[in-house]
Amino acid sequence: MLTVFEYVLWVFDIAAPVPPPPASAPKFGVYEPIRISEKMTASTLPRIVCLGESTVAGSPFEQRMNMCTVMAEALGPGVKLINLASSAQDSNDILVHAKAACAHPQTFVYAYFGHNEFLHLDRYAGIEPPKPLKDTARFLSQFRFFRLIGSWVAREPSQVAFDVPSMTDAEVYERFEANYREVLDVCRDRKLVISKVISNPDLGFRSDGMTLRQSFLAHGDFATVPMTTSCRHCFRAGPRVNEFIEALAAEHAGPNLLMVDPTHLQVRGEGFEAFWDHCHPKPDVHVAMARQVIDAVVAAGWTAPPRETFTHHLTEKEIALATEDRAVYNLRYDPLAAAKLMDGLSEPHEFPVQLGLARAVAGYITGDASRLERGVVYALTMLQVGARRQAIESCLAARQSSRDGWNNVCLNWLPGSLVAGDEKAEFVARARTIVAGVPGVDATISALLLRLIEESL
Repeated sequence: MLTVFEYVLWVFDIAAPVPPPPASAPKFGVYEPIRISEKMTASTLPRIVCLGESTVAGSPFEQRMNMCTVMAEALGPGVKLINLASSAQDSNDILVHAKAACAHPQTFVYAYFGHNEFLHLDRYAGIEPPKPLKDTARFLSQFRFFRLIGSWVAREPSQVAFDVPSMTDAEVYERFEANYREVLDVCRDRKLVISKVISNPDLGFRSDGMTLRQSFLAHGDFATVPMTTSCRHCFRAGPRVNEFIEALAAEHAGPNLLMVDPTHLQVRGEGFEAFWDHCHPKPDVHVAMARQVIDAVVAAGWTAPPRETFTHHLTEKEIALATEDRAVYNLRYDPLAAAKLMDGLSEPHEFPVQLGLARAVAGYITGDASRLERGVVYALTMLQVGARRQAIESCLAARQSSRDGWNNVCLNWLPGSLVAGDEKAEFVARARTIVAGVPGVDATISALLLRLIEESL
């Protein structure tokens, strides 16, 4: 039966094998161990290596500005920076990078991580399947029937990994502690600076088990979650993360290990004065963190005093763009805080269609009909500009042809992450009514906006 089934699939070319990448394509990702080794071999000391998540990558500026770029610049042009940080990494990923990086001499390695431990619980529960299972899967993947069944049972991208019920909070912390201890072990012969992690205490979150709208209807607000409480859907370090870091620093104390504690930095303000969102610091905080690290390594005699002042070189436009980006980003956590940030933005906007819809969604979730209507009308008006309309059309076309929605998201959120199915239907119906009531708008533009809402919300 399977032979016949395989033959039928072959005849109709269903579940065809994925073609290999062209010969010109890189064979390894940027963060694969072999590529890390290549980077180290091609570079010479003095050299700083940074390990971490999106904070160390400098989100929302990514590699353009973060505490590591500030450190490297302050130490002078002769210092090479290799920043291995990237968004959505957890301690599993960072351990792999630490093993590759610490196999080579470094001036010092800086490690800051702990916020994403609840982000990938599906793979966190079992990093590496048993070898017999891997071998079986590799064998079966040669057959079309296996690939076809796999495509049927694959999880939708909108489902989030922190809902995996089999991993308790204690098990997540246990895995984090084990990974962190191994990072310290593999880097024991290198000069290593580890850091506690910091979070925004003022951002609100939905109630556990509720959608954003259900939370607001139940409480009229989005309550902040105390830093002493674990929160899977908060995407920030749980309370035991810094406890483990401090305890492991004491356990591995020696001449090659320093620990810094940015929770005690005297930075201006808290909450949204110091953070863009739940855990990503603003530029001044990155500068303060960089100064703290360099002060520590200079005092330890690991490097000479800095040659330059500690600063960042972001332009006003870059900061304005980041503010707009994070205002929309915060919608997934605290729509009231996001709406307040969006109201404070000045024209012109970099992504006005997305911003208009974000305002509309914030209005829907918080029961603000006026904000909902203004947001939809603003997005509709902005779509009348040809270049913006073409950008949205291109994004939707790319997303439709993609095998997964993760790589082609036309708004600053994943489909299904803001509203549930019935809530989406209600929002779409209300948006359709608002669009129909706007006079003089081309029907094609109206249809494009409604399609964007349908496919991206």
